[in-house]
Amino acid sequence: MTLATGQIIGSRYQLSHRLSAGGMGEVFKGVDVQLFQRPVAIKFLHQHLLGEDKVRRQLRRRFEEEARVSTLLGEHPRIIKILDYGLFQDQPYLVMEFLKGQGMGDVILKNGPMDPHRVVHLGRQICAGMHYAHSFERMMEGHLIKGVIHRDIKPSNIFVLSDNSLEESIKVLDFGIAKVISDASVVLGTQTSGFLGTARYASPEQMRGEELDARSDIYSLGLVLYRMLVGDMPIEPATDSFAGWYQSHNYQAPRPFQRDQLPYPIPKALEEVIHSCLAKEPDQRPQSMQGLGNALATALGSTTVSLPPPPPAPVFSEHTMAEMDGVWEDPVQEGTAVTAMTSAEAPAVTPPPQQPAAPPQPAPRPRQEVDPETHAGTVVLPGGSAQKSFPPDHWPQWLQQGFWWILAASGVILTASLGATLSLISSSPPPPPVTPDPEPAVATPALAFPAPRLVTPTPIPNPDVYPLPPAAYPAPLLHPPFPFFSSPPLPSPPL
Repeated sequence: MTLATGQIIGSRYQLSHRLSAGGMGEVFKGVDVQLFQRPVAIKFLHQHLLGEDKVRRQLRRRFEEEARVSTLLGEHPRIIKILDYGLFQDQPYLVMEFLKGQGMGDVILKNGPMDPHRVVHLGRQICAGMHYAHSFERMMEGHLIKGVIHRDIKPSNIFVLSDNSLEESIKVLDFGIAKVISDASVVLGTQTSGFLGTARYASPEQMRGEELDARSDIYSLGLVLYRMLVGDMPIEPATDSFAGWYQSHNYQAPRPFQRDQLPYPIPKALEEVIHSCLAKEPDQRPQSMQGLGNALATALGSTTVSLPPPPPAPVFSEHTMAEMDGVWEDPVQEGTAVTAMTSAEAPAVTPPPQQPAAPPQPAPRPRQEVDPETHAGTVVLPGGSAQKSFPPDHWPQWLQQGFWWILAASGVILTASLGATLSLISSSPPPPPVTPDPEPAVATPALAFPAPRLVTPTPIPNPDVYPLPPAAYPAPLLHPPFPFFSSPPLPSPPL
């Protein structure tokens, strides 16, 4: 069967383009046309892996069981979610969540060896997801499903997510699929000793075709962790074949870390933990993924490692800090730095009480200085420059002297006129008082008032800025800076 873009799978998923292909099948990107075009990944298994028609029905049932188990395993955040499964023209498929990122193998090829902190951080996440699968226990269709072994732990099945989260995270892919294919190989006799997987990362007992448990996945994860730290495999066969890897996994001792050739110093305790995962006998390895995760954390935390210093903290200019605080200011000169203080280091500051703003005072006028050596009437300004004299020098002498006599006489006449006017106003008799007409008396019925209650007005921080509303009580309230008093009781409405 040929798959093409645009095809609708299961009346719901439309194929977009092929992402990858391998020995077990091929993966397409698609969209869920019934759920807002949500992107999904659809993995199709090769038909030849499931044999002929006489056993295909049995293997389909087995595939459906494993798909349901994988769906339940996807409840853990470190395991990929299986959204749907089914058959399309007799070809099994799985619908998975679409992840953004890259496989661990691509990360190692692009970046080389990783520092121990990153390896332990990602390795513990893998251990958490694997421990959840190994301890999985659920009743399904009348029989107990207890413990799910991956059987194909390798860098390409560990996906490093690239999202906006603060910490780097991973997801484990292809749970249970290798088990289905392995069972099909045994039934059909297409694989000797029932092995199907990746020989490079298989455990010795898996290469021998023996019964597997969680410790087989621990061996495979130890190979992955070694490659994450070193960038290479701890064992190397004579030939890249099943026989070559069989010989190396069962009889070749793993190489120790070449510390002088690594970009990062590796703690001795961490090296011992990883080498314990590579023991040939399962009893000599860590017995659970949970124990391995704890051993990784202990090995890194109990040893002081000299790692490269972290990048220096950025130094912000005042303009940058103002923009971070949402305040727009004029740019400052380049190179100006601001020293930031934490809330614990900053001194406590009590804001001063707000006072009414004083009216603006006029600016003082500059004091005039008279130089005795200059002409009379010449004014010397503070800056040292002198104005021209008044009266002007070109007036005749008699006019200059008469000007001052005329000015003095005008002042005397003006003063006398003003005094006479004030005397005339004060001597006039006052007007008679006006008596208002008496208002008619109104009979007020006797009313029963409740007991008086005290009402404390709410303090107003700045009455000059926020004008007060009209008084609601007969007596006015006193405002700051005077103390508050209780207002008189408010009369009740007439009954």
